[in-house]
Amino acid sequence: MCLTAAMALSLGCAQKRMDDLWISLNPKFVKNKKEVLRVSQVVAEINRRNKTIEKSPEWLKEAYDSLKIKRLNDIPKEEYKSYKRFLNGSGIYIIVHPAFYTFFHTDMKLSSFWDKKSYPEKNIVERFYDRFTIYDMSLEILKEQERMLRDFLELFSTEKRLILLIIPGGYREHLSYGYVEGRDEYSRYINEITNMSESVIYLESVSYEAGRISKDDMGMLMEFLKELEIKTVLLGGGYVGKCLDQFYGDLIMSFDYDNVYYVAEITQVSPENLNNKWGRYLLSKNGRIRIKEAAINLLLPDAYELNRAVIPKVKVLRRYSFYYGQPVASPDNKVSITPDK
Repeated sequence: MCLTAAMALSLGCAQKRMDDLWISLNPKFVKNKKEVLRVSQVVAEINRRNKTIEKSPEWLKEAYDSLKIKRLNDIPKEEYKSYKRFLNGSGIYIIVHPAFYTFFHTDMKLSSFWDKKSYPEKNIVERFYDRFTIYDMSLEILKEQERMLRDFLELFSTEKRLILLIIPGGYREHLSYGYVEGRDEYSRYINEITNMSESVIYLESVSYEAGRISKDDMGMLMEFLKELEIKTVLLGGGYVGKCLDQFYGDLIMSFDYDNVYYVAEITQVSPENLNNKWGRYLLSKNGRIRIKEAAINLLLPDAYELNRAVIPKVKVLRRYSFYYGQPVASPDNKVSITPDK
């Protein structure tokens, strides 16, 4: 239960948690009961794995060691075509600088302490999400942005969708919580949310604070997309007006603008640009991000007071929602159908 209205303004409601995934299916686009059951089972398996396998010392040791997803630079050209099996349609998801705020931007100290005989139970993003803070609208939005991107990557990597991550270049030297040799919290987080899936690959940006990739890497990416006959690029990550827009601007110089889209649910805005009227309208009274508002804002050049020069096309995930409605199948599976509004 929340505190009284007066106290809620200064302290916020009881802290939300980032435990199980909740995935909703829109009945306008998902009418097959077998599909609902299938997704229900997938989400139940993700939640089981997160609580068991990914908490084991053996798994954590491997996750902390290094990124376990493949770097595009290390994939031989003759193997490019093998990635066609991960295409659902003709699109690829590209996520720029996942979890940038928590690992690189925040000045909030999130301890990475452990003893030599054990590993931290929760990753850094989960610790950030659970942390009690004086109510800050921008942080509340940021937490929801982090959670939705986490849930998206958990689901889509498990379902073997083709995903490319743009990892901050030289990230180990710039982690805001500090990097301790042998215990790389960012590596752990990326390995957790991608499930070390063979359908997820990555490139490094030229700098941890720039979304651009090198010209050679952009040329390689274009060759990869051409070999797979990819027609659509779907973008997410952060931030709008910053690293994400930098990558987008370079991408459309080589790839057809009409087939590049920002995806509203997984596109992130810096908290520096949210403590204003744009942030107030973006967050609902119950703490949810208004996806329709988020999508509309991406089409406005002055949204978030950014004065963006290039405005992208925008999509929303019509089949999926990362907020829940009425339960379908078993409530334990945390899959539901979004109420038809």
